[in-house]
Amino acid sequence: MIGPLVDDKPLTKMALDFDLKYFLGDLSPVILWFGAISAVIVTVNVFCRLWLFAKAFILSPIFGLGVKFDHYGKWAVVTGCTDGIGKEFALQLAKRGLDIVLISRSPDKLADVSLEIESTYKVKTKTVVADFTRGVDLYDEIKQQIKDLNIGVLVNNVGMSYRLPSRFAELDDGQNNLKNIIDCNLLSTTLMCNMLLPGMVERGKGIVINNASLSGLVPVPMLTMYGATKTAMDYMSKCLQEEYRSKGIIVQSLCPAFVATKLSGLRRTSLFVPSTTRFVQAALCTVGIETTTNGYWAHSLQAFLMLSIPECIMLRLTHFVMEKAGIAERKRLERKKQKST
Repeated sequence: MIGPLVDDKPLTKMALDFDLKYFLGDLSPVILWFGAISAVIVTVNVFCRLWLFAKAFILSPIFGLGVKFDHYGKWAVVTGCTDGIGKEFALQLAKRGLDIVLISRSPDKLADVSLEIESTYKVKTKTVVADFTRGVDLYDEIKQQIKDLNIGVLVNNVGMSYRLPSRFAELDDGQNNLKNIIDCNLLSTTLMCNMLLPGMVERGKGIVINNASLSGLVPVPMLTMYGATKTAMDYMSKCLQEEYRSKGIIVQSLCPAFVATKLSGLRRTSLFVPSTTRFVQAALCTVGIETTTNGYWAHSLQAFLMLSIPECIMLRLTHFVMEKAGIAERKRLERKKQKST
């Protein structure tokens, strides 16, 4: 005897006889169809991702599938253009025949970049001195200086991050620092788009590239406000692309990982940390192909892997990495300070 009897059958024997159909009854065909449709959706999604990856990072550079930037207008505006990615965007767009409006806060650096562009690529430049942490009053001044130009391309590149990875409430000069990050990263993108989109709509064409960050797609504790502004930039870019697609305007969200720049603090290049030249060359080939792009093939692989990991695990991992990085950088700065004294 295995157990109590019910209709002369042991309960354990009856349990073994139960199958999926007994429990689910008429739902079995529905579940099978749901599984089949889900498999098709996943397969199509993977295929589309692979196709976009191949088109953006393999076919476009080889066959020139990207846009012709000089067809969208005579001038390109680049903010935060005296160093790093912004400077390289200015150089690469000048190389493609566009005149360049350079907007940044350092007059001396603006003059140097302007001279380099004009002497190398034989195009015109216009410099606008602007500190994007000043707030909304700044934008009327910018508008007055560029209002008569046929602007076809806008690159919102200016940005700032934490000096060191820090907890939200422990930032140096907390409120002022947070305000500056919001003004420089998000307010600048918002108001520059608002300023230049009407002219693009009137001409029926235009390109806007908003330089966000992979940290806007993947939460990164210890860089909370920086990542939050980049998330907002990505969200805004996607919505603007849909709003103005029918007007002949391209709005792209650029979400890179680490590039060897002053802002990132990385000087040595590698497979996953490209130089600004390599990165911008690759990123420009994705315009018109990907609405949201990581700009560089290795960064796209990084993003795919990071977004595949459950968010609860990814949060713990990025928190651990950034906390250790902050501790290491503080120790380095302390040693440097001791040596100098």
